Amino acid sequence: MREFKDVKKRDVIRAFATIRLAMEEKCDRLTDWTDQGNALEQALSLRMEENVTKGLNFVERFLLGAREEVTEEGHS
Repeated sequence: MREFKDVKKRDVIRAFATIRLAMEEKCDRLTDWTDQGNALEQALSLRMEENVTKGLNFVERFLLGAREEVTEEGHS
């Protein structure tokens, strides 16, 4: 390990630049993962919403169909 007096300003600047670059790369990766996670979450949310809507539409059609059958039976 070098003595403090042997450390040059250039070496310190280079070390900080290296650390900063590494931190920026990590932040970029985290941002990418977050963006991918958000996109996945939105896709799943949309898919669940579509499935719920389809399910509710089916139930509504079923209930309307059952009501029509009861009405038709009452008129017979």
